[in-house]
Amino acid sequence: MKKIFLLILMLVNLYGNINIQQNFKALYKDVKLTENQKDYILDNQEDNIKNLSKELNKNFSYFKPNSVKEKNVISFELKPNGKIENFKFLRRSNNRKIDKLTKKSIKHTKFIAPNSNITMRFIISFNNHKIIDNMSNITNKSNQTSFIKIMRGTTRFQHTTKEYVRTFETSRDGFVNLGMKPSFCAKVKLLTNDNQKIHTGYSPTQFNKELLKGKYKLLIRTNKTCDIDFQYL
Repeated sequence: MKKIFLLILMLVNLYGNINIQQNFKALYKDVKLTENQKDYILDNQEDNIKNLSKELNKNFSYFKPNSVKEKNVISFELKPNGKIENFKFLRRSNNRKIDKLTKKSIKHTKFIAPNSNITMRFIISFNNHKIIDNMSNITNKSNQTSFIKIMRGTTRFQHTTKEYVRTFETSRDGFVNLGMKPSFCAKVKLLTNDNQKIHTGYSPTQFNKELLKGKYKLLIRTNKTCDIDFQYL
């Protein structure tokens, strides 16, 4: 049976940041999920969060307050026919407009239909201060020369003012491992191929992360010349 990760995270860049999270330990501690329901959440997490992201972007596209740092925690029941019932806020923001737009987004999101009724919960955090993840700026640059494959083993990155983006593709499900010398010589973000951040639960200077077979990216920001040892299947 597939392992259920404790934290699943995707970032959606809007005028600032919208973070969508599913934290099993915190969100579902009072919900009894069957193994099939756990598998549904894990197997469809990427598509469900991606579809929710689209609705949030659409509904919040004209909402541009000067400063927002809020959070919604929502719960609802998803039916096999795709309908949503029993929507409720486990935590409301301090902005009624945000609450209304969040509810509207959930109601219009086309979630993957489950085989049976299932409780779905999400944490949606809003922060429109000018701290947008630099990944969005880098990937939109016309110069793509830094988008090259990182090989298994140790690669030296010279310290410059720019950030490096490296791609890799795993041949099967399994763990990827990253370390560096000297210690703390760089910060690394692990991303999906479409630039969504993958939360590792560990220090950004090292990680041991289980990934499904697929294409991924590393965003590397050096503090000094750095030897990064990276291993993947």
